[in-house]
Amino acid sequence: MSVRSKALWGYRRLIRASEQTFRGDLFAISEARKTIRSTYVENRNEKDPAMIEEMVGGIDEAESMLLFNIVQGKKNDTGSFEVRLTDPQKSKMRKDEELTAVTPTTVKTPEVTRSCAGGDCPA
Repeated sequence: MSVRSKALWGYRRLIRASEQTFRGDLFAISEARKTIRSTYVENRNEKDPAMIEEMVGGIDEAESMLLFNIVQGKKNDTGSFEVRLTDPQKSKMRKDEELTAVTPTTVKTPEVTRSCAGGDCPA
């Protein structure tokens, strides 16, 4: 597969990943599309093969981030946020991770925390 084909395939993968991640949030989908497109347009004249390969590798990282590291929450009646994990996100969670409840007073704490004693969890 040519580098151009990899880049175009990557573009489609990123668009699909953003649509899956932000399903139901038209503003987020629109902003993700704008960002993906502007990044591609900005780099379309790159000629250095090593730099192009590096950028194509970045596509895989970005897709993985979109699919596995971003969740959306909706505020419920109790003031907490409900988060629904997709099947890919559930399958990628390690056994030592747990979801932490996010409320307006704990919004600065991470949603996923390590639960190993002493913080010496395996990576």
